[in-house]
Amino acid sequence: MKKFFALAAVCAICVSCSMMNQVSETYNLIRKCKFSLDNVQNVSIAGINLKSINTSSLTATNIAKLSAALLTKNIPLNMTVNVGIQNPTAKPASLNAMDYKINIDNLELATGSTNKKVSVPSKSKSSLPLSFNINTYDLFSNNGISSLKNFVSSFSSKEGTSSRVAIKVNPTVAIGSQSLKLGYMTLAKNIN
Repeated sequence: MKKFFALAAVCAICVSCSMMNQVSETYNLIRKCKFSLDNVQNVSIAGINLKSINTSSLTATNIAKLSAALLTKNIPLNMTVNVGIQNPTAKPASLNAMDYKINIDNLELATGSTNKKVSVPSKSKSSLPLSFNINTYDLFSNNGISSLKNFVSSFSSKEGTSSRVAIKVNPTVAIGSQSLKLGYMTLAKNIN
């Protein structure tokens, strides 16, 4: 009977070591990946495509849309943020989920998570698009339409923009039936 318990203990230690090696390898593969904010696409506020606005002025129609949005306390900001994941290792890496926080000009606008699984082949890059629909009324309510117009104009400026988008991502990897969060990383970019 003692031999049976000794054998069972040895088997349990071997299984435990094998799982620890798997945890360590998966964790290290994702940790070696480089995350980046590749670009921001389809940016619109109150239904106005920000890339198509003339930098010198807003049209009367656009001002009416912005004013109506401000009056109804619903100023929707829509955009897609593409997070790039570069895998420099000789093995494929994958993540199961990702928590995120989005900031524009140091103001946190939204938090969320995605359960979209991403697999990044060896020595290649994949992209994870994150789509946002955020009511930004509180951001502009204090300074009214002039603050909103300045924000909208900054996205279409030919000289660049004062609006800086930052996203904090916290990737999650699956190890067997367990999930392991890797910790938040900040990715930032000016929108042009």
